[in-house]
Amino acid sequence: MNSRWQKFDTFWFGTICGLLGPILGMFIFYLLKFTSMPFPEFVASALKPNVLSPLISVGAFLVNLGLFFLFLNINWNLPARGVIFATFILAIIVLVLQQL
Repeated sequence: MNSRWQKFDTFWFGTICGLLGPILGMFIFYLLKFTSMPFPEFVASALKPNVLSPLISVGAFLVNLGLFFLFLNINWNLPARGVIFATFILAIIVLVLQQL
């Protein structure tokens, strides 16, 4: 592997990517389904606890699953572990949001 990319082969890089995954998933969901609605209005409606919980779940599942397999495919095991760790953190956040 190129030494230029080696600095990203860390647990914390995978964790950060895994925590940002649902944000990317939410943006993709907006682009696919809600382009007629202004983005700030979409974000305001998405921040309600009963809407945010499913968005985080879907984003974490789809985007983090893709990240996990991407990292495994390029033999970055530490970032793959970080994505799994971030997914567990997001699962706890979803459980807390569902109790609100």
